[in-house]
Amino acid sequence: MSSATQFGRVTAILLAVHVLGCASEESSGQLMDSTIDMESSLDAGAAVDGTTETDQDLQRDQSLMDEGVMADVAAEAIDMAIQERSDGTVTNAPLTVSNVPEECETVGLIAPNIPSESGHYAATVLTPPAYPFAIEAIQYSLLKNDDVPTCDGSLGHRVILFAIDSEGPLPEVPSATGLGYRSYDVPSAVESVAGRQIEIAVPIPLILTEGQRAVVAIQFASQGGQHICVANCLSDAPLQGIDWWSNAAETPFRWQDLVAELGLTSQLMTRIVGSTIR
Repeated sequence: MSSATQFGRVTAILLAVHVLGCASEESSGQLMDSTIDMESSLDAGAAVDGTTETDQDLQRDQSLMDEGVMADVAAEAIDMAIQERSDGTVTNAPLTVSNVPEECETVGLIAPNIPSESGHYAATVLTPPAYPFAIEAIQYSLLKNDDVPTCDGSLGHRVILFAIDSEGPLPEVPSATGLGYRSYDVPSAVESVAGRQIEIAVPIPLILTEGQRAVVAIQFASQGGQHICVANCLSDAPLQGIDWWSNAAETPFRWQDLVAELGLTSQLMTRIVGSTIR
């Protein structure tokens, strides 16, 4: 299939999403989805970038727990992580958890409608292969292509990480009801307008216990008419219940399924890296 045919297909999907949005009061229905040449888009000089959890971040997490904002199980998970490391517990080799194939045949991007969706979040639910599972890093890519010239990979933005129970829905206020809630501010990188790969270290791992799943939500920050665009992988059979749109820049979020409700035929390429604890 030629690239022109591929893009024509995506354009048809966009039109379908727009019609869906007109019929729904809960969604703007104007998310953009487009194909891209990933290798040419990424800034080779900014292959790995991101922020780590500082001592101040950890103190903030502790303060949140003291105030009762985080669930007790979140505090136990952090304590468990500290104890495991201090005891020198042996863990398995690092594992990358993703909802897309290691080699995606057609890489695309998802972009917000500006200004109405500025600051909204796209969340991905990730399930580890075994438990307990210690999350040690988050990875994703910011991209740009000629069809969406307003994409800007240099913009700073926020990423949130938390856990949910196996059958639980995404919480409207993750900081209050998400398990082990963490937030990270990814700084701007002026040289990375064309795109960059982000890796965020999680120095005190978030421990997932039996049946729990991880949620990574990326903020679609904007500045003027520019905004970030996040990599996704086009699929003939995208999974429902995996990728979600917040429909708000601030809590409470009004999550909608990007596939089942908004009609995208792709999966976000967000990944977590971690290890199972023996």
